[in-house]
Amino acid sequence: MSNERQERMNKEQYEKYLSCGYTDEMTVNESGWCNNEVKETDRERIDLFDQNRCYAYIRFAHLPNGKWIASSSMSMPTYGYGCPLSVWCNQHETREDAIETELQRVERSIEPKDMKAFIADAIKNCRSALRPLEISLF
Repeated sequence: MSNERQERMNKEQYEKYLSCGYTDEMTVNESGWCNNEVKETDRERIDLFDQNRCYAYIRFAHLPNGKWIASSSMSMPTYGYGCPLSVWCNQHETREDAIETELQRVERSIEPKDMKAFIADAIKNCRSALRPLEISLF
């Protein structure tokens, strides 16, 4: 890969990093690649389910610019996916919106024949926990 292309890609990575509200100087790893990313201390994780060789979890972070990002990983016995949490994730206004986007991704990725009750219940319970409590006086 040409140095010019690597420099361009590093610049794009660093600009994405800055768009998240981070202000650190650009740093590169031993191979010359920009390694400015979401800080470990900003990351959280929700485990949706983990049973019978099936699991799914959502990682999310509150960025310095006030926005939220999320990513997910899901594994079934014969298929799955994993996406890292990074500055390239779509930014959302709220934590709930970021997590809901990934809940939908998990739902779309699980084949209908594999949507077992414990998986559907786990997704439903996560959604319920995201909604604010509605208090009724009557």
